[in-house]
Amino acid sequence: MKPVKAADNSSLRDKLLVGQFGTTSPQLSALSDPLEPVQMVRTLDELRPYEHNPRVTKNEKYEEIKESIRNRGLDSPPPITRRPGEQHFIVSNGGNTRLTALNELWQETRDEKYFKIHCLFKPWPKRGDIVALTGHMAENDIRGNLLWIERCLGVAKAKEFYKEEDGGKDISQSELSRRLATDGYPIDRSHISRMEQTLLHLFPFIPNVLWNGMGVDGVRTLLTFRSNAEKAWNKLVQEKGVPANGIDFDQVFSNTLCVYDEEPGGYVFNHFKDDLLGAMTDALRENGVSYELILFEIEVAQDPRQARPLATVAPTSTPETQPPSIVPGQVQETHIPPSTQHPLPPAGNTGGRAGSATVGKSPTPPQEQVLKQVPVLTAVNNEPGSTVVSIPVQAGGLAPVSDIWAIYPQQDSIAAIRNLADLLALEIATWAGVIDFMRSTQDQGLGFTLRRPETFTSAASETTWQLLASLSGNSPAEEIQPVAPDDLAELLIQHLPDDLVIKAFRMIRLARRAKELTGEK
Repeated sequence: MKPVKAADNSSLRDKLLVGQFGTTSPQLSALSDPLEPVQMVRTLDELRPYEHNPRVTKNEKYEEIKESIRNRGLDSPPPITRRPGEQHFIVSNGGNTRLTALNELWQETRDEKYFKIHCLFKPWPKRGDIVALTGHMAENDIRGNLLWIERCLGVAKAKEFYKEEDGGKDISQSELSRRLATDGYPIDRSHISRMEQTLLHLFPFIPNVLWNGMGVDGVRTLLTFRSNAEKAWNKLVQEKGVPANGIDFDQVFSNTLCVYDEEPGGYVFNHFKDDLLGAMTDALRENGVSYELILFEIEVAQDPRQARPLATVAPTSTPETQPPSIVPGQVQETHIPPSTQHPLPPAGNTGGRAGSATVGKSPTPPQEQVLKQVPVLTAVNNEPGSTVVSIPVQAGGLAPVSDIWAIYPQQDSIAAIRNLADLLALEIATWAGVIDFMRSTQDQGLGFTLRRPETFTSAASETTWQLLASLSGNSPAEEIQPVAPDDLAELLIQHLPDDLVIKAFRMIRLARRAKELTGEK
């Protein structure tokens, strides 16, 4: 028998270092997620909030939710999911507020009951982001009101996901409404339209106002006014021409609106409305467009029935009862300023109750709206504490009057007052049948002058002429004769239609302010 040769130490070492046999089986770096919903325990460092959650601002109920978790724990396990191939789980269908509260409680107490959480895992669905987003929106609407702008941005994000599903093809508002409803977040098409307008016309210019809590009612009011103002602008530009500087309505609107974003809490719709009217007037003034004409066109855009031509109230057979109406074609166009080319609405219902503050079918605006529009104030009898703020009324027509006393900042110049008074006098003179004897004079008096007719058709017509000539401030003094008190009283109480009585008192207010501005006594 041969002796066994002793093994070489170096040879043994080399054999031991030879690699293992290879394998062709796939190696798994980690276990795959369950394919069915299952309960599991996860730690806070494994969880992340859903990045497309529409809620950006802090939930107003956050402190209540946090204290509830501190005292009672979680009422139900938060639902979680995970995108394929990602490391962290995300909260689905709400729960981001609870996750934030748990993180704060863990930092404050270091109690592991806040760190290790029982969760309900659900597999990532095929249409994962759409399902997660609509789930978060629905959950937020139930648990705490989303801001209007948060809902707008959430719906816009959902639309992006739907477009990705369709290969980039755009979808209509009706189709978007249908798909959202199918995915558990029903919303009306008109609401979607308003959301898109918010993001297009408002969000770029007043983001802070919207984040400060402007709701759907405030947005609806602002967007409706914008639409009517744009219609008025387009009509006036078509008739009078574009501004010399080429500015368009979008620029006027955005320049006016963005000022309010500097102090979001100070936004008041009536203040913005007056500022926009003033900015539109400034832009179109050189084209012969007045503040009152812009306001009138906006009201027409809001209610087209206001533009319907109706005949002026005709006189009775008795000359002393009411002055005659104008014969068609009798009015010379040279007497009518550029801003009065619209058909005259009815003079009013003379059979109505005397002294009625509201004339015609136009609704009377709430008094508090007028008070917020910062009118120019004048003390009665120069006594402190006896200031008249406003006398809200409603009289339509060529020169609408919504307040007898208030003079808005854009109207508070001698040129603007003369233009307003001229329009008011035009309506009254038309009713009285003396329009042919009236002429605009924007450089003196109250903006118009009258010459005396050789004859009048009635005593009421003559009294009306005397009233207008006296207010004009520049009609020939020798032609103005004293008016008998009884004649003036009969005109105002019996003959003059209700809305023209309102406009006569408005003219008196304008005449008083004009004297203040020109320094006359």
